[in-house]
This record gives sequence, structure tokens and C-alpha cells, in this order.
Amino acid sequence: WGKLYKKDLLRTIRFPIGKLHEDEFTTYKLLFSCKRIAYIPAELYFYFTNPNGIMGNTWTPSRAVVLQAFSEQCAFFHKNSFPEAEQVSAQEYFVCCAGVLNNLNSFYPDEIQLLRKTRRELRCIWRKYKTCLDYSMVGSKKNFDRLAHPIYTKLRIKWKHALILLRRILHA
Repeated sequence: WGKLYKKDLLRTIRFPIGKLHEDEFTTYKLLFSCKRIAYIPAELYFYFTNPNGIMGNTWTPSRAVVLQAFSEQCAFFHKNSFPEAEQVSAQEYFVCCAGVLNNLNSFYPDEIQLLRKTRRELRCIWRKYKTCLDYSMVGSKKNFDRLAHPIYTKLRIKWKHALILLRRILHA
């Protein structure tokens, strides 16, 4: 949103065709390949909210493709020796994966394969990045509760126990 790119950049880096969250797949690559970046604090861009767009519609499993984008971001920053950006991407990846798992549990409990894959992915993210993930990354009680919800629904334990378990996971 609100970014202008030099045409030359888009010759080698393309937005993926047919994927939701296409900006998550490309923005970091475009910014990383820039020689110069300019910032103008003026509000020169009017954003039109499309009622039929991704933000206006209900969540569907096809939106889980964003996890692939975050995975690619983490790998890109790791490969290019940019640990600060990798850490930020890992935090977003973890929170997003927990959100996808929450939405799958809530709205698509019959998507067994995708549920299993997302649970494995969440555990994998945690194992790989747990040294840089902490309670403060969730930002608010609402976000913390959102992360605890998949634990609560999967393990069928009391809500307060799910919160305690998540705190232990995040601080292990």
C-alpha cells in the first residue's frame, strides 16, 4: 500500500499470479534490491476498500498461502545475513500461523490435512525461532488470547490452562 517502484525493479521481481497476499511475497525483495529508498510523510495516496476484496470477505483456507510468503521471507533474510529482519518476519510468521490455525479450527474443522500441516508448521516455527519469540511479540491480551485459542480447542482443556500452557511455550 502506498509504494511506488522503479520499473526496472519489476523486470526481475514479479508479483505472483493467482496468489493472495501477493505483497507479502514481493515487497521485501523489492525493497532489498533498491539502491535508494525515499519516504514522503504526506498523505498522497487514497486507499479504496474493495468490498469484494480479500479484506472485505470472510476467511477461507486459500488465505493460508500467506504462510508460504512468511516462510520465504525468513529464508530470504537468513540467506542474505539480515538477522533483524529475519526475526521480525519470524514473529509475524508465528502469529499468522497461529491465526490461520485458529481460523481453520473455527470455520473449517473438516480440513484435516491443512489443520495437521498448519499445526506442524507452527511447531516448526516455534522450534526454529523460539529464542527470538517472546510474550511481548503478541502485543496485547487480545492477540495472546488469539494464540491460545488453537491450544484450547485442540487439547480441549480449560481456557485458563491453555493460557498458562501458551505462556510456558513462549517462555521456554
